Amino acid sequence: MSDLNTRVGIHVDGKGNIVRNNLVTETGGVVANAAAFGIIAQGSGGSILNNDVVDVVGTGGNPGRGISVGNGTGCIVDNNRVKNTNASLPGNRSTAIAVGTTNTLVDNNRLTNWDVGINFGGSGKYHENLTANVTIPFSGGGIAVAPNN
Repeated sequence: MSDLNTRVGIHVDGKGNIVRNNLVTETGGVVANAAAFGIIAQGSGGSILNNDVVDVVGTGGNPGRGISVGNGTGCIVDNNRVKNTNASLPGNRSTAIAVGTTNTLVDNNRLTNWDVGINFGGSGKYHENLTANVTIPFSGGGIAVAPNN
């Protein structure tokens, strides 16, 4: 469990990292003019599996990111619950899952109360993700494979 983080809940960097079965709560909203990240995974072949990420808020016009993958290829983001418990959206284009890697698979995630659900700045496919109170459920270069809501 990781809670009351000022900017980042969990950060891994390297090849083949696995972030699994974690609870990350109340990240950000403390440091002035700072983005906040629940989970950051940098590098190729990483897997973000079965995590709960709750309440990630950036400050000073900077976004919050529930889960962020970047600087690599072939990552998997699967079976996570990423939510803000505040009924109002966090603002600043805060994003539940931000993909900056190529050939990434985003599957079976549940996303609640975000400005953007899944944003592909890189490339990949998404499948069976469910959103509630998300202004822009899916954006960027990802390819939808089967139902997403």
